[in-house]
Amino acid sequence: MIGFEQTRSFEETPEKLIKNFDKMGVNDDAYLNIFESEYFNFIFKDKKEGFDLTGKKKIGFIMSSNPNSSKSDYFNSEESRLEGGSTTVSSYFYLFNESEKDISNGYDGVIAYWFKFILTNESMIQRLKEKESKNKSKKTNK
Repeated sequence: MIGFEQTRSFEETPEKLIKNFDKMGVNDDAYLNIFESEYFNFIFKDKKEGFDLTGKKKIGFIMSSNPNSSKSDYFNSEESRLEGGSTTVSSYFYLFNESEKDISNGYDGVIAYWFKFILTNESMIQRLKEKESKNKSKKTNK
């Protein structure tokens, strides 16, 4: 499967989701908390082919200009855009099949943001692996 772009204004976003922004992106754990899951289920509701992001889904976050971006970076950007009266971050959701999940170290998918082009799932998996490799080497060097 390839990714699906979302475009939403914050005016379309239910108030209960916006009220919980302070509970989203509080860490960079790959597993989404319930508030993050509910938010992405709404943001990508028409684009995720029935996939439910609740229940300990492992999701990677990749920004086009920053391969080391994180979940907290995503939500910091999102919150800044909300406060500035802008639209939501331009994002794509890449859902992995079982084979892709296995080769990506258990990721269910990726939320890629600020990309000008839709990339392949294989490209997203490669970016995840590069990101994990860099993170492991940083931890080893400390």
